[in-house]
Amino acid sequence: MCLCALKKRLLKETSGEIIERDYGIACFVIDGIGKGGSDVIFGEETAAELLGLLTLESMALTVDTKTGELKPIELFLL
Repeated sequence: MCLCALKKRLLKETSGEIIERDYGIACFVIDGIGKGGSDVIFGEETAAELLGLLTLESMALTVDTKTGELKPIELFLL
């Protein structure tokens, strides 16, 4: 994975607390089935790792809602 922190961003948590985190870009490779890049917010060491929809789409992947596994998708040029 390649990472590049660009700047700090203020974020509001669900509790209403305002926190500051690094914002940047990351490149991903997941299980050899997907490669891509996406904007990211860098969390604390103890934070859960989350992949959002745009990150998954950048790797042409989706989550199978029945199995919870990643599966390839067909991308459309619009």
